[in-house]
Amino acid sequence: MHTRALLSVVIFVPLLLTGCVGQPALSDRTLTLVYLGNLDGELEPCGCTEEGDLGGILRQTTQIDRLRQDDPDLFLIHTGGLFNVATGTDRITSEFILSGMREQGYDAVGVQWKDLVYGLEFLTGSGLPMVASNWSGAAFAEERLIERGGNRIAYLQWLDPEQSPYRKMKGDHFRASKNTRELQRALARARDSGALTILASGMSKEATLANLPLDDVDIVVVESAYEHYANAEMVDGVLFLQPGSRGQRIARLSVRFDKNGRIEHFEQRVTALPSNVPDAQRLSPWYQAFTDALRADYRKRVAHRKAQASQPSDYVGERACADCHKEAFEIWKQSRHSRAFSTLERENKAFDANCLACHTVAFNQAGGFVDPDITPDRLNVQCEVCHGPGRAHVESEGKSLLEKPTGGSGPVCLQCHNRSHSPSFDFALYWPKILHGLDSKTPQ
Repeated sequence: MHTRALLSVVIFVPLLLTGCVGQPALSDRTLTLVYLGNLDGELEPCGCTEEGDLGGILRQTTQIDRLRQDDPDLFLIHTGGLFNVATGTDRITSEFILSGMREQGYDAVGVQWKDLVYGLEFLTGSGLPMVASNWSGAAFAEERLIERGGNRIAYLQWLDPEQSPYRKMKGDHFRASKNTRELQRALARARDSGALTILASGMSKEATLANLPLDDVDIVVVESAYEHYANAEMVDGVLFLQPGSRGQRIARLSVRFDKNGRIEHFEQRVTALPSNVPDAQRLSPWYQAFTDALRADYRKRVAHRKAQASQPSDYVGERACADCHKEAFEIWKQSRHSRAFSTLERENKAFDANCLACHTVAFNQAGGFVDPDITPDRLNVQCEVCHGPGRAHVESEGKSLLEKPTGGSGPVCLQCHNRSHSPSFDFALYWPKILHGLDSKTPQ
């Protein structure tokens, strides 16, 4: 894992709902809720940039364990949105996300539509306490009732039918009820039992207020914001929470109740998880198994691609460019692009498909990088990553022109320098570091 030092960021958001002269004093009963939302496939941080090296299940587990040491009776919930589907290894990553979260010990995990990408059994067999309160069928629990430390919470999750990617498909596919009456009855029963009622909506605050019954709801958790948690906010007697995405931060909410068991006072503390948060050592076997699974999958794919690699490739490698473009080649040699693959080797990620796509030439594409032994001429971020395959250009002695990357915020740079992996990317600042070509203002 990564060792760069970065100070932990903590946001402390207190709010007193009482305390004026003549008002009742706060009761002694309190509850601690730790909540996360929308992991979005981020089992571990990318680590390519310091500002993006946040989160990951190993660091989350460390923080959760610390919080449990301080308060063994805390409640831990996740509003779902666990997976991302972009590469061939994402199913492996998703399997280990589920097993890693099982080790973290959640009290309730909500279901979002994106979590169904691998089917029902992928979730129902995970051993996690999955909740989808309006699910048509018995695959998921309608609610989770948990008692601990003299407190009881009821967690329910609304799966918005209007957001379903399956609703326009023929046949009886994954379905969720549009009828909110059962939800309303379940919330009323939970509140009558003395439980703190928590409803995760997966919708915006405005849509939640407009479409869901909130009379018996104490806390609503709305759709995740990008990376950063929002401040907790009380609206018409309901406490609204908005988690951040990608698992980069974790929130601890302390609630104090009035004599009627309703929220009287709360404090929210959001903590970032940078590289100076140590990995949870108790999950070392889990992480090693994840690494081994990725490596085994990579070897299978290499074996499959060996036959393809024996065919002529349209990619010729950087040495073919050096003869005619000496100045540009020397500039490239001095750049971090020329050492991109060694970064993966140093971090033990030279077999991770999520990383190889941005650290080699045309990985997973016809004629592109397969393996350091099979295609050593396609390591690193070379000329052909930006300019396209160069064989026709070389064999025609330059008459067949190469692709010209678009300047400014063009698509070639942004394939890798995107919001997830390179959040501080600024073309005007980055381009001078690799400036080359006939026109010094735009890439050639």
